[in-house]
Amino acid sequence: MRFSLPQSPRGSIGIAFADGGATLGQATWNRGDLRVGGTCRIEGGPRDIASSQWRNAIAKAGFSGTACSIAIPAGMTHQHVVRIPAMSDAEMLEAASWELAERLGLDRDLLDTSATRLGEGGDVFAVAVERNLTESILEPLYAAGLRPTTMEPQAFAVARLMSMRHRRCADREDVRAVLDIGGCSSSMLVLCGDQVVFCRHLAHRGDAILDAVCAGLGVDDQRAMSIVERFAGEEDGADADIEQAVRSATRPVHDAIVADVVACLRHYGVTSRGPAPTSLIITGSFGWNRHLAQSIATACNIEVARDSQLPWLEAAADHATAPGWQAALGASLERCLEAHGQRAGAAGVAA
Repeated sequence: MRFSLPQSPRGSIGIAFADGGATLGQATWNRGDLRVGGTCRIEGGPRDIASSQWRNAIAKAGFSGTACSIAIPAGMTHQHVVRIPAMSDAEMLEAASWELAERLGLDRDLLDTSATRLGEGGDVFAVAVERNLTESILEPLYAAGLRPTTMEPQAFAVARLMSMRHRRCADREDVRAVLDIGGCSSSMLVLCGDQVVFCRHLAHRGDAILDAVCAGLGVDDQRAMSIVERFAGEEDGADADIEQAVRSATRPVHDAIVADVVACLRHYGVTSRGPAPTSLIITGSFGWNRHLAQSIATACNIEVARDSQLPWLEAAADHATAPGWQAALGASLERCLEAHGQRAGAAGVAA
């Protein structure tokens, strides 16, 4: 005789390379609730992290299992949005592979390539990773006893986490924009339900905001970081002179970000001809501060919210500190969703 026991599949270990290191996280999604097993951080470039560092970090964090999913930032990939006629997925991947190899002037055999359609307008998001980079990332993971299963752009892992309660077919009409600003890279997404219908890498760095504060206020990096973190909250009665100085110092950087956000939303509207986003979510280690949020809300006439205001991310509050935490948790959830037999957020780009 056997008793049927409820299945509670764990997510894989999510790995996000971000801002000069790797952030690891493990999460599950059960009955509409996010449960975070933990996060940890390893400093160092993707090629420099040894297998012993992976083993020690995983043991210290108490992660379970050996399967891992990897989210890589735009700076480690070649990303292009190309126009490809309607065809099967296999044919689309073949066409995208040839297109990227030609644009990059590289042999196709030196690239790991994948592609996914963005909405119904004919745009295809094609991404390639140079094979020597892929191998240099995977070999220490294999040596550490891990089992990499997927590799995807960081933006798609973030999109999965931001869409956990938008995975029904009825949610396709719920259109949101997501602006992810990290220390070294940024991206802009538009999501219809849990589907990515617009994706662009932006040439903005959170470090530029720090540099602007350092130069404008004459402070060092540590002091600049504390000032940026201070203005990440709501109005706190800060000294009016400091408030004005911060606004003046960061205005050029913020204006450039706002201009790109406006351009992305216009491009999405022209190419997709779909419904306009009803809200914009800001995430990333340098994403949220009230000055930038106010500027975007005014320029785009859109409701702007921070990632921590999403109800299902309350469980991640204690872990939302390391750079790339949202990508690590998003990558972790892919296997969990597939084990539950549910549609997995945005289509991943497998290595």
